[in-house]
Amino acid sequence: MHQPRIYILDEPTTGLDPIMQEVFYDLVHEARKSGAAVFLSSHILGEVQKLCDRIGIIRQGRLVQEQTISDLLGDAAQTFVISFAGPAPVAELRHVTGTRILEHHGNHITVQVKGPLVQLLKALSHHDVKTLHSSNLELEADFLQLYEGEVNP
Repeated sequence: MHQPRIYILDEPTTGLDPIMQEVFYDLVHEARKSGAAVFLSSHILGEVQKLCDRIGIIRQGRLVQEQTISDLLGDAAQTFVISFAGPAPVAELRHVTGTRILEHHGNHITVQVKGPLVQLLKALSHHDVKTLHSSNLELEADFLQLYEGEVNP
């Protein structure tokens, strides 16, 4: 096959099994390393996050957002599930800048943090934290936020 300088791919992994998806990802990385531009259209946002440097989100035929993946993820909220040795410090965590409590059950709390984590980490340092799990930052949350309140025809 010749080595094109531009690839335009529309939902390229539809129907591929996970092994062939990984082969495809390797081929895209090789094309990019050789200097080719790759335009990828996909509804699988995890795939977009894995393969792309920049993202453009189109809504009703118009470009509504365009930026680097790292900038988009830097602005994204992060979710943490935290378990404490004793009761979760709900009142204290409510006052942490950029933090929103999503769930609370006894010694366990799920919080969402938008922005720097330093204030959350300072608050947690005063407590006996048993586990701290963070979910991967995902584009889906930001994408869905752009479409919030829209009713599909």
